[in-house]
Amino acid sequence: MPINIERKVAEAVKFKVAAARSPFDDPAGFNFTVAAPVRTVEDKDVVEPEVSVWAIEGIDAPDAGTLKSWLAEYEAHLEATGYRRARAAAYPALGDQLDALLKGFAELRTQGATLPPDLVAVIDVWQAVKAAHPKPPKMSDGGNA
Repeated sequence: MPINIERKVAEAVKFKVAAARSPFDDPAGFNFTVAAPVRTVEDKDVVEPEVSVWAIEGIDAPDAGTLKSWLAEYEAHLEATGYRRARAAAYPALGDQLDALLKGFAELRTQGATLPPDLVAVIDVWQAVKAAHPKPPKMSDGGNA
């Protein structure tokens, strides 16, 4: 039997319902409860997901077949977009990326490059923040004071 099928089906329902709703609706506010009873057919466990509570206005509660279809669609979506999650986990933190870019542009500016006014303004604010909140001096053991 799949591990934590209730959670996976619930994620699939949120994914499907969110796609049908306004992007401004909060999926956390969707009120439903998924159960995944297991029945045995010819010595094999069969999961038949079902919705035991459903209170999402404008969308009918799905039956087991629809839930299975939504789950398959959600799993296909996760597989097709898995590279996004892998990349996001492998990239440096966004703050570190932004810091590196701003350092590079600040250096170009120092060398006399003409930068767009909006970028110059961002660099000015970035440098002012760094000046107002400097890193503490390094300690002899390599850590910060």
